[in-house]
Amino acid sequence: HISINSNMANSEGTQAPVLVIGATGNVGRLVVEQLLDREVPVRVIVRSPDKFPQHVSEHPNLSITQGTLLDMSDDAFTDQVRGCGAVISCLGHVINFQGMYGKPRYLCRDAAKKVCDAIERTQTPGKFVLLNTVGTSNPAGDRPRGFLEKVVLGALAALLPPVRDNNAAASFLSKTVGTNKKFFKWVSVRPDGFVDGAVSRYSLHPRLINSLFDAKQTTKANIAHFMCELVTNPETWKAWEGQMPVIVNEEQE
Repeated sequence: HISINSNMANSEGTQAPVLVIGATGNVGRLVVEQLLDREVPVRVIVRSPDKFPQHVSEHPNLSITQGTLLDMSDDAFTDQVRGCGAVISCLGHVINFQGMYGKPRYLCRDAAKKVCDAIERTQTPGKFVLLNTVGTSNPAGDRPRGFLEKVVLGALAALLPPVRDNNAAASFLSKTVGTNKKFFKWVSVRPDGFVDGAVSRYSLHPRLINSLFDAKQTTKANIAHFMCELVTNPETWKAWEGQMPVIVNEEQE
């Protein structure tokens, strides 16, 4: 595995804008703040801009478009993507009845498709970073899961639309896209046990490292840090392009 000292892994230099979707969520807000701290121009599409703290919403490097991604026309969304070096998706389903069982049922997958189509239309190489979870297996190959783990995950997928959505998003990237697109390149980040906390040392793994019943922890700040590293540090991107790395706090190993 690769170990990251997050206090030493920042990259510097001129950076193309990054579009963040799901920017007002628990991880999305941290991604926006960390990108701005790196002096990266950031674009966001949000329903409620007032969810940003004032020091973020008034930041000169932040461009806010009010709206909903899936409701935007293809042309309007392509305009948002054009000129960006990367798109980061921190979209997720709100944990209430409407968020879990209402529409859109395939928010994460459909957003990934929309980003892919937009990047291809711009005819300019673009990176896409998707936030997923260790509850989703890598369709291209992963650590084998035990029988009971498979049963539990199967039941969750049958009962909870967000779980099916995460699986569908992973399948779209791995199977439908793969390495077949000329301009659209991707990484899907899989944290374990989202928790609050400051940026700290963390480790990255190409495959699952533990079972569902031996959960580890990943701070949201570390998730955001790695996602920012992917879009600002070419070496980090080169190491993980087309993969679904697992990220966990290093002290949890």
